Amino acid sequence: MITGGASGIGLAMAEAFGAAGMKLVIGDIEQPAIDRALPVLAARGCEAIGVRADVAKFGDVEALAAAALAAFGKIHLVVNNAGVSITGPIWEMSLDDWRWVYDVNL
Repeated sequence: MITGGASGIGLAMAEAFGAAGMKLVIGDIEQPAIDRALPVLAARGCEAIGVRADVAKFGDVEALAAAALAAFGKIHLVVNNAGVSITGPIWEMSLDDWRWVYDVNL
């Protein structure tokens, strides 16, 4: 199970793990990215499902875990890859900026 798994480093990990024979659960906040990633993984012979999940929302994380268990019965590896950052001087960041970074990354 990889959060932020539908693009970038998350997708690269999914491709590597799939090549090693692991079954994959791709969690991502962007459904279109999931929709693009799953056919790529399937073309490489990977068994994968995708679940739209916002890791800042506990209910979404619970649903992601439930989908993984329903699809494959067990979870052997969880990669908390989803993360965000804001660049620029910290004194220019709003409280909402801080909350967003905190909620997603922790």
